[in-house]
Amino acid sequence: MTPTTEPLARLLDEQLAALHRFVALLEDERRALLSNAIDALGALAEAKSRSAAEIERFAPRCRDLFARAGLAPGTAAVDALAQRAGERGRVLAGGWEALQGVARKARRLNHENGLLLAQLRGHNERLLDGLRAAAGAPRAVYGPDGRSVGDAPAGSVLLVA
Repeated sequence: MTPTTEPLARLLDEQLAALHRFVALLEDERRALLSNAIDALGALAEAKSRSAAEIERFAPRCRDLFARAGLAPGTAAVDALAQRAGERGRVLAGGWEALQGVARKARRLNHENGLLLAQLRGHNERLLDGLRAAAGAPRAVYGPDGRSVGDAPAGSVLLVA
């Protein structure tokens, strides 16, 4: 491999391992959401934040390695580096493809989990609204900044623009 491709291949391997750990957390979150294990969600959210921060720390190192090769980060740059490295460049290209595949899976899982969370939140809001209405309690109204802007009768709109 060329002087740039060797460290980049190692970096991609490290990043791929970190991304696999992130995907595992997303899968744990999905199982918790589907099994209504709400108590586990807080710890999973913290673990996901730490894992995402770990993944973010790879970006400057990756950009630096691409810059040393005179290329902008991305698939075209990996292809160019892989061609320069000849036979050994396949390792780099394979690592990049694997990373892209796991990143797509992470995005999909994160999106699906977000939809599940929104469903759960909506269900909980409807339950609380029903309990408040049964108790005759007013329903709080919140503005876009999340601050209470007063009380409103049951059945009113929750958000004010």
